[in-house]
Amino acid sequence: MISRLDIAEVIAKKTLGAKDAASLKTAIASYLLEEGRVNELDSLVREVIAYRAAHDHVEATVVSAYPITSE
Repeated sequence: MISRLDIAEVIAKKTLGAKDAASLKTAIASYLLEEGRVNELDSLVREVIAYRAAHDHVEATVVSAYPITSE
């Protein structure tokens, strides 16, 4: 059995260069269903976020009372 950390690393690497997010999501969901590992999804997401952060890709949610522009 492939470790959860190994799976998270593969997913994280694929998200860094993903061109087709829909196909990637489908592939991940299919793998987790086929392997009976859907219950590990929350942990995998946390580990993917940690991997991405360690490689200078930080996730953030921004809330503003004013419209946000590129300026």
